[in-house]
Amino acid sequence: MRKLLAILMLTLSAYADDPELPDFVEFTTPVSIRSALSGDIVGFGKDRNWTIRDIPLTQDMLQNDPFKDFNLGAVQFVQLGTQDVCLALGEDGFFTRKPCNADLDSKKYETLYTIIPTTTPAVQIRSFVLDKNECMTVFNNPQLPRGRGIGIRPCDVDSLFAVDLDNLFLLNPPIRDAMLINP
Repeated sequence: MRKLLAILMLTLSAYADDPELPDFVEFTTPVSIRSALSGDIVGFGKDRNWTIRDIPLTQDMLQNDPFKDFNLGAVQFVQLGTQDVCLALGEDGFFTRKPCNADLDSKKYETLYTIIPTTTPAVQIRSFVLDKNECMTVFNNPQLPRGRGIGIRPCDVDSLFAVDLDNLFLLNPPIRDAMLINP
């Protein structure tokens, strides 16, 4: 019986939390962001993977926020392999990259987003720019190489209607080089 108790104690201590590790992990595992409509990836060349950083909401962020009663919080999409390069919606209306902390300090919030869940694995991704009521969307533009672009338009938040597929995005495993499996 003592041996069983000793083995049980050793096993439990092996799975105990490490007191040296912080309780809060700043980043998630890497993800890629894809349009549910077109499969287009939100990224820049080979930089197509992101980690998600949770951002505590401040009173300034909540000011004039039409979604504050949803209690969904805010995140930044941080470029994989960096600590301070985030997906941003620039003043020109195009997605770009910019320093995460500088954006928060400037209170422009071009790097802040809310992930709005749906009844499917797809989500809406709301931007904090302008009136804080617009989400990522796919749109047709014949001037672009693939004929499509990713921009923003008003979020679909009426629970009586289905969310437009243009506004839905998937947070998938990261994109990486594929290697052939030899049979």
